[in-house]
Amino acid sequence: MRKASILVRLLAFSIDILLLAFFMCLVFIATIAGYALSPGSFSAPQASLLVLIFVCGSFLAFIFYFTYLTMEGGATVGKNIFQLKVVRPDGKGLNFFRAFVRSISYLLSLSFWLISLLIAIFFGGRMIHDIIAGSRVVEEEL
Repeated sequence: MRKASILVRLLAFSIDILLLAFFMCLVFIATIAGYALSPGSFSAPQASLLVLIFVCGSFLAFIFYFTYLTMEGGATVGKNIFQLKVVRPDGKGLNFFRAFVRSISYLLSLSFWLISLLIAIFFGGRMIHDIIAGSRVVEEEL
């Protein structure tokens, strides 16, 4: 199994984020439209609550998407496009716990993306979330 390049991983992640953002924006627009079409007034506290729900929902969607799709040697939509998969160092798929930890750790990697990129250069392409979860991204064997 060959390790995936950092550039290809970044492109795959970008596709995943665009897909999630598109879906979440559709949900948000539908929610706002529902409130706008309902009888009664739409107040600022309601709008604040909707934004809070949207942010929490986006976080949960992010965690669910990356956890569910990377379990058992799976891959997200972006990784599938580039024929990548997430595995443990021994080549076996991630169980639920490792996939969940990897998804949560993405937030750490994204928060310190420059440091994470430097770590990937020195740790064989493994970023912070891969090191924490004990995973790696490899090219899928055909």
